[in-house]
Amino acid sequence: MFLCICSLVITITCVDAAQVLSSEKVDVKDLAKRYLKLLESELQTCVATVSVACKKESVLTQLAALQKTLTDFESEITPDCYTNSQEYIGKRNTTISGHVCQKWKDQTPHEHPYYIFPDGSAENAGNYCRDPSNSGTPWCLTENPKTRDEDCSVPRCDTL
Repeated sequence: MFLCICSLVITITCVDAAQVLSSEKVDVKDLAKRYLKLLESELQTCVATVSVACKKESVLTQLAALQKTLTDFESEITPDCYTNSQEYIGKRNTTISGHVCQKWKDQTPHEHPYYIFPDGSAENAGNYCRDPSNSGTPWCLTENPKTRDEDCSVPRCDTL
C-alpha cells in the first residue's frame, strides 16, 4: 500500500515537472535537475517508510523501478547534443561508423589515461561518448580491437 502511494506521488511530481518545463522562460536543465533531486529525496523518504512494513526484496524491486523511471525522465528532458564537448553527458554509445564504445573504466581492448568525466567517474561514464581529451567533439574508444577511437555523431546544440 505504501509503495503505491509513493509511486503516485512521484508520478504526479513528474507530470508537474513536465508542465513547468513547457514554459519558454525556464532554464530547463537547471529546473530538471532540481526536480530530479526532489524526486530522489521523495523516493528515499518512501523507501524509509516502506521498509518497515514490507519485505526488503519487494522494496528494493520497487526502488529499482522508480529509479529507472527517474533516469528515463531525465533522458527525455536532456537533449542529445552538446555546447561544450567536455560537458556532454548524453547516452550515445556508438561511433559515427557504428562501433560500440568501450567502457571508460576498462583498459581493454584499448588502454587509455582518461579518468576525469562530467559524470564524476569512469564508472559513471559507462560506455558513453565523452570528450576527456578536450578534442572539441564527443568521441569514444571502441570495442573493436582494430579501431582505437572514433568521433560520435553528437550534434552541437546550436545547430539543432
